[in-house]
Amino acid sequence: MKKRFVFLCLVCISIIPQRTIGQMDCGDFSLTTLYPDSLNQGNYWIGIYFSGSANQLVSYPHVSSILNCQGDTLATGNLFYFAQLGQTSQDYPVNLTNALWCEPLTIQFIYGDSLLVNDTCYFTYNSASAFENTIAEVPTLYPNPTEGTLALKIPMSYLGGTYVLMDALGKTINQGQITVLDLTLQLSGHSKGLYRLYFPEKEIQLGIVLR
Repeated sequence: MKKRFVFLCLVCISIIPQRTIGQMDCGDFSLTTLYPDSLNQGNYWIGIYFSGSANQLVSYPHVSSILNCQGDTLATGNLFYFAQLGQTSQDYPVNLTNALWCEPLTIQFIYGDSLLVNDTCYFTYNSASAFENTIAEVPTLYPNPTEGTLALKIPMSYLGGTYVLMDALGKTINQGQITVLDLTLQLSGHSKGLYRLYFPEKEIQLGIVLR
């Protein structure tokens, strides 16, 4: 009788459906707007669009910080909404610090998936370029901050172009032609701090933090 009970329990365990982590990633989000709060001086709103299905839910999303071109914290934010639905754009508040406003800005967006596993996305903002021409075409890089190895997802339109990796002083430490859509860069051996990845043909510059 005892053996039969154990067998039944094993059967019950085996039919539990397995759920996979990573049902969404940073490619499902895009930066849509950045504008000052008309009622609260020193506050800004950051618009994030989630392209998931209409019944997909992002848990506890928020813009946690914004870095200026020097890697200093320009603004900070906290939890404001408990969720965001797919096919919607949502504006998130941040409060400016005393840091200098210099572009491009690096916007740090944190969200949780259906299993409450957190992930961090980074968006680049430059007011000199229109959103429709830059944000959707900005390469995705991760992890950032990085311990040394940086992976990039390159948009198709960047193929044949070039990239230049520079330190905080503007010194070139690596450069090359873009021939693949998945690119890996190594920062191991370099000093900790802020680096910039520049794409001359697109006039796009991304901030990288090496820790």
